[in-house]
Amino acid sequence: MIRRLICAAISSVAYLVLTAFLLTALVTEELVFPACMIPLLLCAGFRIYSAIFLFSLSFFLYEFTTRVR
Repeated sequence: MIRRLICAAISSVAYLVLTAFLLTALVTEELVFPACMIPLLLCAGFRIYSAIFLFSLSFFLYEFTTRVR
């Protein structure tokens, strides 16, 4: 009885940790990728509006091609 309770508690904690890691990874990806990509485009000589447009276009193409497969 106690062993089952301990196993259930460990399973619940593991599920919560996994969920937190997955949510953190998704949010981090959405924040870090633009934060790294836009300055690189600006350093390459693009103006701010061109950099935002190119970033949005490249991000869309990446997401579209990975979901189509």
